[in-house]
Amino acid sequence: MRVDTGDQPFNLYRIGADRWVVWGLRGTISFTGGVVRDMYGVALPAGPVKIGSEPLIVSGATGYTITASQVVADTMLQYGSGSWSYWRRDKANVDTRLGVFDTDFASHFGDRWSKPLRINNTTAAPAGDGANPIRAVIRYTAPRAIQVELSACFSKANTGDGVDYRITRNGVTVASGIVVDTATVNGVKFGLEIGDKVDLVFGPNQTYGSDSFFYRATLSNRGQGTTVACPMA
Repeated sequence: MRVDTGDQPFNLYRIGADRWVVWGLRGTISFTGGVVRDMYGVALPAGPVKIGSEPLIVSGATGYTITASQVVADTMLQYGSGSWSYWRRDKANVDTRLGVFDTDFASHFGDRWSKPLRINNTTAAPAGDGANPIRAVIRYTAPRAIQVELSACFSKANTGDGVDYRITRNGVTVASGIVVDTATVNGVKFGLEIGDKVDLVFGPNQTYGSDSFFYRATLSNRGQGTTVACPMA
């Protein structure tokens, strides 16, 4: 049974009376009694343990206490859920929302009209070229007012002329560049009101092809951000 942790970005499940599994964004959790093990079965010392992307497995615990995460949103761990949505943007800057597109391999957000554009949980690709770009847009819509800072890492194979990126808050650019091999964005601070939109926008630069890339971005409470490792690294 999934346990409701409010608006905290954690995944906590209880199995029966005293077994638990937890993973999610940066924070800590303490269990009442029991033994906490990492995903490899190694027992961890008693006391608060850090929550991260690798699951913790708990047996014999009767309750828990969570320390709030400083991470507000994460493109990887909250992919396809929460306040994230996925769009394509044409050369006229018209956005069309993407649905889940199934293939013989992994499903992704995309549609039949914009191949090879796709958005997975750690990889994506735009389509078109500089004259007729079809941009991939990963959007966070703020559910409440909050002061945040953004960190991100983008990487790709050093082929083609790169992928252009632009990060915007309500359409105003806060960071931009071209990903040729690796690009990082750290500690970009801004405020959000309820309904404000943060867009990560990716285009083909000038030439078509070799535009698949890796990405990860987080929004943290202001002053609590950390650097983000590229998923490919």
